[in-house]
Amino acid sequence: MFRNFSLVSNTGDARHFPEFRRLSLEIHEENLRDASTSQDKLDVIRAVERHGLLITKDASRRPASMASEVQLCLNTVWDEVISTAEVLDFDQDAALHDQLVSLLLSLKEFDTLCRALYPSANPFPSWESYQFGERLQSAGTSSKALAVGICGDSLSRTALSCLRNALEVDDEAKAVARLPMAVVWIDHCRHQLVAFSVMNRFGENTDDRGAGSFLAAQIGGHDVEVGGYSLERWLFWRKRFQTLSHHADAVVANEAKTGFMSMISCGLDLDCDVPGEAGFREKVAVAMSDELNASGRPSVDIDDINVDVGWVDQVEAA
Repeated sequence: MFRNFSLVSNTGDARHFPEFRRLSLEIHEENLRDASTSQDKLDVIRAVERHGLLITKDASRRPASMASEVQLCLNTVWDEVISTAEVLDFDQDAALHDQLVSLLLSLKEFDTLCRALYPSANPFPSWESYQFGERLQSAGTSSKALAVGICGDSLSRTALSCLRNALEVDDEAKAVARLPMAVVWIDHCRHQLVAFSVMNRFGENTDDRGAGSFLAAQIGGHDVEVGGYSLERWLFWRKRFQTLSHHADAVVANEAKTGFMSMISCGLDLDCDVPGEAGFREKVAVAMSDELNASGRPSVDIDDINVDVGWVDQVEAA
């Protein structure tokens, strides 16, 4: 049985807020422990939403003198969202990740409405400024949040860090273990990521420690400067998926091919000139035409042909 959250005290007594936070997180953790089914997890998300709406509304009416208490309450909501995201599975709970992103959009819009209704009583920055994006590390929820424009700057940095840690390591065991996370990021927000790459987002301001020499060595030596997003880095990630698609473990190979296929045409979707994409698409079109003629069927799609990731090398070598 789920416990309900307590309301924020309206007395304005700052002494009540730490206890409120403690009780709220205690109730939330208890609810998470009791959530054994998808419906249970959905009930937790709905409870967090109700709690978030109450806190967001309360924050819009607090005086400037209570800024630290307001931040404490908002951080409580983000702790609840983040801990919920962390218990959701990539695949089995995909719909619940969507629900969690919808919750974030609802809170963002509710915050905007409260500010419009009570402008003189609102001395605080928007809820996105309370480092929520920096703390949300679940790939399933973070990638979907970035895809719909939530906390774009901080989550795009999170994506960069996650993809570097997954695709720019020379330890194959680590690369394989982190591959599903990388595929989730690429699958959910590939158009944002390729756009960031074309625009060289973050440039030299991004701390590149941890990505290090492996990336530089693989793309031609340490004279190559790759700090943040870049087209060079994007192509390197694509090559890593391509290489891992030949892995001896069929599960790993299929996962990597999924990542490669998610990347290989998203530049074209945005009319960006990404090397290899146009030629690869032509190869796919020819293969589909051949399959159509050979099969005698009225139509075929890409799942009806055996796509060779090596086609991109043939295109680039031509």
